[in-house]
Amino acid sequence: MTASRAPHNHAGGRAETTNRRCCIKKYIRVNDKIRSAEVRVIGPKGEQMGVAPISAAQEMADKFELDLVEVAPQVKPPVCRIMDYSKYKYDQEKREREA
Repeated sequence: MTASRAPHNHAGGRAETTNRRCCIKKYIRVNDKIRSAEVRVIGPKGEQMGVAPISAAQEMADKFELDLVEVAPQVKPPVCRIMDYSKYKYDQEKREREA
């Protein structure tokens, strides 16, 4: 008898499908969940807005009435984009369903 090689979701203990390409879950920090002291900010139209303290970056996002979303946490300083997070999440789920 061979053991199953399906990856496990450690949060819930349930096995996920073996097609890793479409089922990778990214944990994205949004707004007050961002932990860095300063971030590089990308504007809603893709323009560079520079490096700013997290409080100033959040104020910029509030001015546009959008969310501050951490898109590249591995770099120093982390890159955050000002965007509508719910629309972004919907589009990502739609692409996963199509794939």
